[in-house]
Amino acid sequence: MNIDYNKKLVYQRNNDKNGSLGRFSLVHNHDFICVDTFSNIRTTFLPKLKKTHINNFYIISLCTDGEGIYCIDGENIRVEKGTLIFLHPGQLCSIVDETGVEGVRIAFSPYVYDKMESHFANIIKYGLFRNFNSIKIEKEDFREYLNEHFIELLSESNTDRQSAMYNLKLYTLLYFIMAKIYEHSPNNCDNTGMTSRSFKLFIRFTAMIDNNYNIKHRVDDYLRELHVGHKELAASTKEHCNKNPHDMIIDKCIFEAKRLLTYSHLSIKEIALELGYNEPSNFSLIFKKYTKLTPNQYRGISANENNQRNLALYHI
Repeated sequence: MNIDYNKKLVYQRNNDKNGSLGRFSLVHNHDFICVDTFSNIRTTFLPKLKKTHINNFYIISLCTDGEGIYCIDGENIRVEKGTLIFLHPGQLCSIVDETGVEGVRIAFSPYVYDKMESHFANIIKYGLFRNFNSIKIEKEDFREYLNEHFIELLSESNTDRQSAMYNLKLYTLLYFIMAKIYEHSPNNCDNTGMTSRSFKLFIRFTAMIDNNYNIKHRVDDYLRELHVGHKELAASTKEHCNKNPHDMIIDKCIFEAKRLLTYSHLSIKEIALELGYNEPSNFSLIFKKYTKLTPNQYRGISANENNQRNLALYHI
């Protein structure tokens, strides 16, 4: 069920066993970077954005006016002036309510990361996009600085957007945003902290979970590849996300299970196998332990909510 995101949007009908009736599939377009205003996006895509869809790109949006509610992976996010929204490929999104929200959005394909130095790319991917859905920028000077740089990227011609200099401007903006966020975070992880051994370990472990959550469920499996002890890894995850390593792995499995239970027609047994549990009963026990519901109970509640909202699943 791995999705290739390095392609360009094309709509097609697709009645597959996962239950996706209308979706956007993608054609090859490695260097996809798009900067646009909310108003332009709303004119073109609003009817589809109001439906739950699977996001296929890295997106960072800055709200400069208005207010609304966006739903990201089942969580309602309040959007208002100064809100920064972060989306990464595979997240489920929809616009619940919007009252004249204005702003600027940057979207780029995962392939763009291949042009970055690997550690820098992982810092941005897992330190920024995977750690936050949204934040509120309170300082006026920071909001103005961000808006100026978003507008600068927006004003570049289509030809200039293919240049190495344009990519460098994008990378610089992303790193600046992350540095500022961590500078003012509760853990006070400043620029030095982002290059610390602890932070690098956290980034590597998060990346490994993303790639192996449906294969490796035990912390020891990750420790062998990370070449560190359990105590050091636990200290790192505690510092940067206030969770222990085991809970990080299980949280990822439960999150993916919820998506499959809500948006696919796969049986409980098929979902268990998809997530690396050979015995469906083991999967059901773990799911109930962490959610207080059996998989069937969760699916029933989700189906009810989806029918009420008349949701259709799209890739976009």
